[in-house]
Amino acid sequence: MVIGSQPVLLVLDDVCNINHVAFFFQLGNYNPSCRYLITTISQSLADKISENHSFEIPELTAEQGLELLLHLAPNIVPAEKEEANTLIEVVGGLPLAIWLMGMHLESEANRNQRTLSAADRGRSRNHAA
Repeated sequence: MVIGSQPVLLVLDDVCNINHVAFFFQLGNYNPSCRYLITTISQSLADKISENHSFEIPELTAEQGLELLLHLAPNIVPAEKEEANTLIEVVGGLPLAIWLMGMHLESEANRNQRTLSAADRGRSRNHAA
């Protein structure tokens, strides 16, 4: 198995069985720069996986979740606060889920802005001709 020597961050979310992650731990044998972020709701599983070096990250309140989402997606959340609050409620205030949603929303907002800008430039050229 070849995975190279570049640093790798492997995120395994909602792990419920240590056997589900055992294969991924082997990647560290091939790449010493491989790091893991593992989430689980089982404290005993977290302790087994991390050799008692786990820590709990509590759910965010609705206000904290909105603040995080606003920080991550400032180009879309201010205009869509009701929808943002619904997203935070749906994921139960889980910080990783909010972070992933925020990164996706901002990426989409930026992509849509680039598309609109290109269309505006095309219209300007057509009017000038």
